[in-house]
Amino acid sequence: MIDHSGSVKTQGDQEGPMSNPLRGHEAFLMAHRPLWRELLMVWGVMALVVTSMVVWLELPGRLLLAASVGYGLMALLILWYWPNQLRGFGWANRLTLLRGSLIMVVAGAILFEELVEHHPLLVAGLVLTALVMDGVDGWAARHLGVASAFGARFDMELDAFFILMLCVLLIAQEMAGPWVVLIGALRYLFLLAMRYQPWLARALPASYRRKVLCVWQVSTLMICLLPWIRPPYSEGLLGLSLLLLVGSFGYDIIWLYRHRISMPEDSPDRLPMESSSKRGSRLPLPILLRHSGHRFANARKERSH
Repeated sequence: MIDHSGSVKTQGDQEGPMSNPLRGHEAFLMAHRPLWRELLMVWGVMALVVTSMVVWLELPGRLLLAASVGYGLMALLILWYWPNQLRGFGWANRLTLLRGSLIMVVAGAILFEELVEHHPLLVAGLVLTALVMDGVDGWAARHLGVASAFGARFDMELDAFFILMLCVLLIAQEMAGPWVVLIGALRYLFLLAMRYQPWLARALPASYRRKVLCVWQVSTLMICLLPWIRPPYSEGLLGLSLLLLVGSFGYDIIWLYRHRISMPEDSPDRLPMESSSKRGSRLPLPILLRHSGHRFANARKERSH
C-alpha cells in the first residue's frame, strides 16, 4: 500500500485509519480541510465576478464553466503538492490564488473569440490586474517575513502558465503567427533540456538584464491585446520580444556551459531538482522562471506565503 507521502506499507503495518483505503481518503480530506475552505472561498469570489460580467456585459455563460475547470485543475495541483509542514495558507498565497483565478478567466476567454473581439479592454484590464497582483503578493510575502519552496513554486508556475496563455490568446486573435508561442514555451523547453544536461540546472547569478527583459516581455504581451495595436505592429513588438528572450537564454546557456566543470556534484548551486515533501518524488526546479515573464529577484525565488 502506498500512502500520500509516497512510502510503501505492507498489509501488516498498523497505521490506524491510514491502513484502510477509504479511511485514508477521509484522512487526506481531513488533513486538507483548511485548504478546501480557502480554495472554495476564492472560487466563490471568481464565480461572483464572472457571473456579474456575464449578466452586465452579456458575455457567454460558458465562460464561468471554462474558468472553473481551469481553477479546479489548479486547485487539485495545489492539494497534491501541498507540503505537510505548512499549516496555513497565508495571505500572500491567498493573493496568488486570487491572481490565479483571474488568469483562469483569461485562459477561459481563449475559447470565446467574440468575447475578446467585443470586449478587448475588459480582457486587457484582467491581464493588467493580474500583473499588478503579481507584485502585490511578492510584496506581502517579503514583508510578512515567511518563506517556503512551495510559495515560490506556486508563484513561478502560475507566472509561466500566464505567459503561455497570453501567447495562445494572441494567436487566437491573429495578432501574430504560431511562432509567438515560443515566448511562453522556451522555459518549458529549457526544463526539458535540464533532464538531459544537468549542468543547465545550476543557479544563475542575479542579473538586471533579466529584470528589464521580464518587464518588457510581459508588457509587450499585454499591449498587443489592445485593439489599436494590430499587425504588423503587434508582430514586430512580439518578434522583438522573442529575439531578446532567445538572446538572454543564449547568454545564460553559454555562461552555464563555461562553468559546468567548476560545479561540484554536491554544490549548493547545483539545483536541478526540488524535493517534494508531499509525494516523496523529485520535481524540476524552475530556475528558468527568471526568463519566463515574471519578477525574479532572489527574495522571490524562496518567497512563500
